[in-house]
Amino acid sequence: MEDGKGCVLVRGLEEEVVRTASEIYKILENGSAKRRTAETLLNKQSSRSHSIFSITIHIKEITPEGEEMIKIGS
Repeated sequence: MEDGKGCVLVRGLEEEVVRTASEIYKILENGSAKRRTAETLLNKQSSRSHSIFSITIHIKEITPEGEEMIKIGS
């Protein structure tokens, strides 16, 4: 939904820091279990439940000169 100032708000949004792929899969499982479905006026079989999943990856590397470099990708 919008806040009236042009910004988008997502109700129930959560941010998690993970370090392994198995942690990501666990979060996906938990998110799927939280989804709610209900019939609509047009279709008793319809689901109005939506999920948004976004990943941002941060990689920290040390250059040959010994400097710390962080790469970020979405």
